[in-house]
Amino acid sequence: MKISNIHLVALRNAEYIQFATDFLQILTNNNRTNLKVVDEATALENLLTEISKIYKTDQGSSLTPILESLDAKRDSYVTGIYTTTLGFSYHFNEAKQAAANDLLDYLKIYGSSQDITLSTLQAETATINNLVLDFTTKPNLVAALTELGLNPWVDELDTVNTSFSTTYLQRTNELGESNPNNIKQLRITANEKYNELKDMVEGQAIVNKTAPVYATTINSLNALVDQYNATLAARNGRKGDDENGEAPKKRELMA
Repeated sequence: MKISNIHLVALRNAEYIQFATDFLQILTNNNRTNLKVVDEATALENLLTEISKIYKTDQGSSLTPILESLDAKRDSYVTGIYTTTLGFSYHFNEAKQAAANDLLDYLKIYGSSQDITLSTLQAETATINNLVLDFTTKPNLVAALTELGLNPWVDELDTVNTSFSTTYLQRTNELGESNPNNIKQLRITANEKYNELKDMVEGQAIVNKTAPVYATTINSLNALVDQYNATLAARNGRKGDDENGEAPKKRELMA
């Protein structure tokens, strides 16, 4: 019997921790000793403990709610500039309509407002920096923004984005000092241990094919994998949802 595959890299940190926890619990429920996977399960469990500790520390940072607020503001400002510009493209005043169309032509470089606000945190910061630079240095864009009265909006976007970037760096430094390991690296190692554990369960199932515990265990593990694969498939099919089923936070400040 085979354990179904799952794309572990696609799981968010919270999902990853829960999946691995449930996977190990199924093995515990069916007796790791009888399954002959004690060493492999323990190796994964130890790494999972480290990952969970760092994840909880990330969540506990006093800077996180500040980052979330700043991120929400800059998302709102980006969306506001896009939608206001689009509205002006239908304006009865030809000058305003022309200015709006000039801006919209430029903004096509970055796609829709959602393409910006749903990108990674760092990517959004860089994109907004580029937008502000062009908005304040390219004569045609400066003229268009002035015509539409959007310059103050750009100034606010620049201020908030700078604050976000500064605060994000502060939190990164703070977490780096408290957590010498990083979740991304630990997950790479944990993935290796997961695959070793998975292979061991399958190998023992072949060697001990008359023992019913393996069929029971693998069926339970596959049911678990299927649940998480369904979550990943649904996420890939809905460009606008996150793990809460809401307009996603692109890039998970915490997860």
